[in-house]
Amino acid sequence: MLEPAAIRGGSAAALLTDFGDAGKPMFTDPPGCALEHQASFIMSRYQNFKRSDVSFPQPGIDFDFLFFPGRDVSEVAADLAGMFKNTPQARKLIEYLASEKAQRIWPSIPRANAFSANRKLGLDVYPDRVSRRVADTITSASALCFDASDLMPASMTGAFRRAVLEYLSNRDRLDILLKQLDDVKNSIQPGEWLKIPCGQ
Repeated sequence: MLEPAAIRGGSAAALLTDFGDAGKPMFTDPPGCALEHQASFIMSRYQNFKRSDVSFPQPGIDFDFLFFPGRDVSEVAADLAGMFKNTPQARKLIEYLASEKAQRIWPSIPRANAFSANRKLGLDVYPDRVSRRVADTITSASALCFDASDLMPASMTGAFRRAVLEYLSNRDRLDILLKQLDDVKNSIQPGEWLKIPCGQ
């Protein structure tokens, strides 16, 4: 756990701050913090924050990102399309959604902050320099892996999130929280866990 001074307002403030608002102090004058640990989707929130001069933060000018060590593998989330009935119409829709033409639509919308894992899609589709760097990171990675919390059953995800918040509030409860998480894990049937390996 970091020292309280390393977090704006300490752990108490972290517990009371909505994740979407945590980055706001980066755009105050003077800045209230310098870094935020977040996924790329947070850029859409940044671009809705009004600064003191009433303008909006711009990617590549007012904010950027840095890589975690081990850039060869990227941790991602995803919007997935699934076909539940094998009909010619459904197959045609899935083929279209996977096509380069369809994959260019969502990422090209300003402030959409959507990215494609399609390596054939040129970076020119992205509207700003930061988005192009994010897309390049995804498409040049040796593997894409889902975040563990995205693969957990709902009961495990809920328990994990509560435990993190409780630990932030009281570090002395670590052993109790770990035992509670183990109990939840052991109550889940093996088939309830999603098994999605890292993809190339």
